[in-house]
Amino acid sequence: MKPVIKKILIGTLATLVLLVGTLVVHIAMVTKKPVYDNAFIQMSRIDLEAPIDSNNRAIFANNAKQIEAINRYVVNEKNNNILITYDVREIKAQDLHQKISNGMTIESNLYVPSAESLENSCPILDKESFSYKLGSWIEKML
Repeated sequence: MKPVIKKILIGTLATLVLLVGTLVVHIAMVTKKPVYDNAFIQMSRIDLEAPIDSNNRAIFANNAKQIEAINRYVVNEKNNNILITYDVREIKAQDLHQKISNGMTIESNLYVPSAESLENSCPILDKESFSYKLGSWIEKML
């Protein structure tokens, strides 16, 4: 074989091995399951008495940034509420509501589910729906 063709083949093979190796490492890194400490994460809903305006949104965002226990929050303008996930080891729901609503001109209430809702498990799950029945059937099969 000619030396030029041999160098091209070796270079091509080395590049191919390097690319495949990079792909394998990338796939291994991406598919590694992250470990979440969800045992102490809680979600709370704060209902607003009126639609939130830009001024109150800015006050809320500023208050939320100052509370380290908050993981995420979503302002739901359609339903006039705010959903917040936070670490219950660092702050309680009532204290969170107090700190979040501090300075806002809109009245807000911390949503507390009724005893009946708590007894029926997930309050947003329709037990007559096809997806619920399918899920419970699969759970029984396992």
